Amino acid sequence: MVPVLKVSLWGEVKIISNNPFAVGSQLIIYNAEGQLLLQHLLPGGQYQTQISIANLSPASYIAVIATGNENKFRTKLMIMK
Repeated sequence: MVPVLKVSLWGEVKIISNNPFAVGSQLIIYNAEGQLLLQHLLPGGQYQTQISIANLSPASYIAVIATGNENKFRTKLMIMK
């Protein structure tokens, strides 16, 4: 599973995966200083979900998708308004 994150102009991030999300998978977003800003449980068995990030200011963030089997996928997330 290599998930794809797509950020909309309406303050949402859409996560799409080739495989269903494992039970216990979650999206975690950190700021540049490493502070945890958002932790959201992904719907197990689903292939995609949308999560509001409207409360995040324009900046660079680290998005981590942690699966139930200890795999972690990291990517840079840039929010511009």
